[in-house]
Amino acid sequence: MKKIINPKLFIAFIGALWLSILVYGAIWGERVWINKGAGWDGGHYLNYTKNFHELITNKKLKEYVVSRSLPSAILYYT
Repeated sequence: MKKIINPKLFIAFIGALWLSILVYGAIWGERVWINKGAGWDGGHYLNYTKNFHELITNKKLKEYVVSRSLPSAILYYT
């Protein structure tokens, strides 16, 4: 019985296909264009990160936000 597809050629084709999908995803993959890449809710946390000290000292953050602001504090102070 004669083989229809060369196994080495098939493996090379699948490898090239996988690599091209990987490169496509890295260059033109999913991007968040809202709020400079932070997303809808991320815009608020981006503001908290940039102005954390001012917002804490002037008590402009609500209690709920303060309880979730540890990552913003770490980023601001580092």
